[in-house]
Amino acid sequence: MMRYKLTLSYDGTNYCGWQRQPKVDEIGVEQRIEEVLSKIYGIEIDIFGQGRTDAGVHALAQTAHVDLPDKMSEERLLRAMNSLLPHDIGISQIEPVISDFHARFDAKSRAYIYKLTTKPNPLHRHFVLSQFRNFDLSCMQKASSIFLGEHDFTSFSIQASLLPHARCTVLSIGFEPENEEGIISFHIKANRFLRRMVRRMVGSLIMVGLGRLTMAELQDILDNPREADPKVYTVSAHGLALSEVEY
Repeated sequence: MMRYKLTLSYDGTNYCGWQRQPKVDEIGVEQRIEEVLSKIYGIEIDIFGQGRTDAGVHALAQTAHVDLPDKMSEERLLRAMNSLLPHDIGISQIEPVISDFHARFDAKSRAYIYKLTTKPNPLHRHFVLSQFRNFDLSCMQKASSIFLGEHDFTSFSIQASLLPHARCTVLSIGFEPENEEGIISFHIKANRFLRRMVRRMVGSLIMVGLGRLTMAELQDILDNPREADPKVYTVSAHGLALSEVEY
């Protein structure tokens, strides 16, 4: 058996997230890839992703590792997988790695992008959050720096109490100004993320940009972590995409 690293993208609109789910009517991206690999090799194949994504979240560069029989080239396997996968999942790269490589535990950082706009476009409806409001983007940019560094992000996640710890280190963060299509992009990179963390951070910054939450209040929410904080707003999943995983 050989271990391979997969790099892939997907439109998460029709999936319950990355992870395989026990309910037959809920399909994860992981399940679809395992089904294709099992069909190609004629044996049951399990893959291991770098982490989960929530239902409706997309990926530009999700990564995973898998152990496979050494009976075809990476190029041939790439063609076979992409010919069998549904059109909303695509494998961009397959590369051999050392036998103890782990897609999740060896990852040094992950990056996400969240897109929003005040100029709705039907062609973007599955990938960009439409908000019929005017944001103070400079205020949002300034407030985003509050999150830089290591913090307890319990207030910006769900089920944080079920984890060993809720501390994450944000390495970079900020907004990209409105482009010619009216899209504003929020970029964040961290060593790890909690469930709903990016969506709640973006939601809170939107509230700052609308004047409904002050920077002092945002700082207090971060400094005094508590689950289910009523001041934290969660934006829709469809504007979020995993953009990069670094090893």
